[in-house]
Amino acid sequence: MTDHTPSPQPHVRGALGDLLATIQPLRKWLGTSLSYDERLRLHDTIEMARSVWESSKAAAPEPEERSYQDRVADAHYALFHDDPTDVAERIARFFEEAAETCQALGMTHDDASKLLAYTFSRPAGEPSKEIGSAKLTLASLCVLAGYDMDACGEADLEKLQRPETIARIRAKRATRHGRGPLPGLDPNLAATEGSADV
Repeated sequence: MTDHTPSPQPHVRGALGDLLATIQPLRKWLGTSLSYDERLRLHDTIEMARSVWESSKAAAPEPEERSYQDRVADAHYALFHDDPTDVAERIARFFEEAAETCQALGMTHDDASKLLAYTFSRPAGEPSKEIGSAKLTLASLCVLAGYDMDACGEADLEKLQRPETIARIRAKRATRHGRGPLPGLDPNLAATEGSADV
């Protein structure tokens, strides 16, 4: 016979686990003060809770939380499914946002120019190592500057997925002329158009 009892939700399973943990140590003590029928009912209640708890762990595992990168990949579809982006464009937008972050935290144009010249005077690094270093140093910066890196990222992803943001970015991309490193429309117009979100 098929058991059609629905699997409890995660918070219910947690409550059952807490109930079992609370009752089990009291089981022996309760047994000395209850009648025979009451002890039977207590036993049946504990065993039923245990059975539901064990079956729920096997039948309804906790869903895995999707990574931030996977959710950004989902957001790509709404923006780029019929107007594909590419690695060169993503590099330019990442560089722009990194520079804007440093500018927002007080870096001067002169210091940025010196660091740019210093960086490009050295051999190119290995991408996976440099990506790891970029993430690590951003986290370190957020620690010292007092920002929650994850919260900032979630806020920007939420904004990116709003219908009005998607419509604005798609309209801007549809009227641009070529790619190039500068955001927005024709490079000659970029100064008046402002930066792109993505």
